[in-house]
Amino acid sequence: NWMMTMSYQANEYPIYPTLPPIRDNLLQLATWQSSLQYKSDLNNDWRTQTSLILSEDHYELADASFLSTSLTGYQKQQSSRLEFEQNWIYQSSEDQALMLGYRYQHLNDIHNNSVISLINPGDLISFHIHTDAIDLHDFFTQWQQALTDQWGLVVGLRYSQLPEYFRVNEFNPIASMPVGETKTK
Repeated sequence: NWMMTMSYQANEYPIYPTLPPIRDNLLQLATWQSSLQYKSDLNNDWRTQTSLILSEDHYELADASFLSTSLTGYQKQQSSRLEFEQNWIYQSSEDQALMLGYRYQHLNDIHNNSVISLINPGDLISFHIHTDAIDLHDFFTQWQQALTDQWGLVVGLRYSQLPEYFRVNEFNPIASMPVGETKTK
């Protein structure tokens, strides 16, 4: 059985970073996601489920007004994700099931741009942060047992392999120079 979904969601939320609050500050969040999933019965007791997900997130705080009318700014963030998951499910009865699984996640295109400026002289603070792509691996298992019609017991284990180090590059476009590079653990 194949199933495909695609979704796009865009929202605006008022925020209040000032005293008194000014409703003109809007936080914009946009997300698109597409997924492809395949489910198959291998025999009476075993079934498999495979899924692939692609998504992208954009976050923007545009034209934020602060305590002074001459001080403004914005912040933009974005990231992309590719995710693959494979599950094998063993269910010998309606009361009991065992799942074994693997998940791979690739995060890339991770950016954060921020500017705080005075309206006339130009940018006061400006930076761009880019994080290297990150690959994550998860191995997991889950066992569940129905105890009554309303109660059940679920036990699971997960092993996640994260990168030991990844780079975070910070760049100041005003000075046209790198601010720093950090290895994050």
